[in-house]
Amino acid sequence: GALGNFLGGIGPVLGVSAGDRVLAHTTTAFDISLLELLLPLTVGGCVVLASREVARDPQRLAELTAGTDYAQATPSMWRLLLE
Repeated sequence: GALGNFLGGIGPVLGVSAGDRVLAHTTTAFDISLLELLLPLTVGGCVVLASREVARDPQRLAELTAGTDYAQATPSMWRLLLE
């Protein structure tokens, strides 16, 4: 129930809706991966999966991110992406 409540509550806050493309690059060892993987599916959106190699390469991840509507990252990753 907690996951359903979380996804149902955060979806409207983030504004993720049908047709949106959400980047999933976080390892499944982190809880935020559930947001990346499941939230778009609950609203009719699309999950854009980054391979492990792409997720570890800021240039390639930036290129993949450019084709999405939503992406989340740590502050240090955002710095790398902006460079």
